[in-house]
Amino acid sequence: MTCRGSSEKLTEELVEAAVGNAFETFRLAGGRYRKGALTGEECRRNMAQAFCGVFMGLFTDNMLELRLSGKNYTQFKKEYDDYLKGYDTVNQDHIPWLFDTQNGPREAHESDRKQFFRLMELFRIVPGYFEPVPENVPAPGKVYVHTYNPSSVCAVPFSCADDGGLLADADAAGRTYRLRNGLGLEAVLTVVEDRRRAGRKGLDFDEMVFRTDRGAAAMKAEFLAEGYIEGYTALERKGSPEILIRLDDGGRKVGKLAYREYPDDAEAYRNHPLWQEYFRWCGKMEKRRDRMLEPLFDGFMRADDI
Repeated sequence: MTCRGSSEKLTEELVEAAVGNAFETFRLAGGRYRKGALTGEECRRNMAQAFCGVFMGLFTDNMLELRLSGKNYTQFKKEYDDYLKGYDTVNQDHIPWLFDTQNGPREAHESDRKQFFRLMELFRIVPGYFEPVPENVPAPGKVYVHTYNPSSVCAVPFSCADDGGLLADADAAGRTYRLRNGLGLEAVLTVVEDRRRAGRKGLDFDEMVFRTDRGAAAMKAEFLAEGYIEGYTALERKGSPEILIRLDDGGRKVGKLAYREYPDDAEAYRNHPLWQEYFRWCGKMEKRRDRMLEPLFDGFMRADDI
């Protein structure tokens, strides 16, 4: 059931506008392809960008996050099948899969879950498109916030099995902590600013904005630190050493780390042994997803969907 406090994020008008823009891009790209102004690869790339802008951007921009795993994927598939049949998507077997991440994760409003299914139907996407990473494959969970030249801003989940005493210290500024997550990866961080008791209004480089009843509010991370994150950054970093530490669960645990990724960090991430099986799985899934989208894109390229 929907958790108390979650509110509708995706209105009919918002979804219709996003879908309309995407399909207009499909039509324009298909028309340019038929005129010879775009190659088939260029045409599909334009359409894929428009599709991702809706199915990724629309939810990310409204602080909604799809979280599928082996525990809820079967239920997700059943609920989508029920949606197509016109049944109520909420039942006693429901396991949350779409989350409202504003001010801490909680299950998204039922209407937002229905909008997710509506988009799947409109774009002809089957549940297999969202098949989760197998439980036995470690996944990095890295999210690109923004990409610049020559760096990108990245955020990663880092739920600590041991925070090295960070949260127990009343004033952590100037001290170095060794954080360890459930995968055994370590982040060695020296706190530059402990902001827990200071005013945190403002935009940090991870650009976290929270929606409140009074509108959007930017909030700085609880800690600004410097150091490295095993599995994500180089140990000896050539770019910016700054790392943001954001807390979760009402400030009772570390939730996310954010950093500026430079080429040496990206290389360390790509080559880390823990992620290699995940990268191979992603390569296979990318090919599968491309095949799933081909009938939709090909229709516009042939003008069948105009």
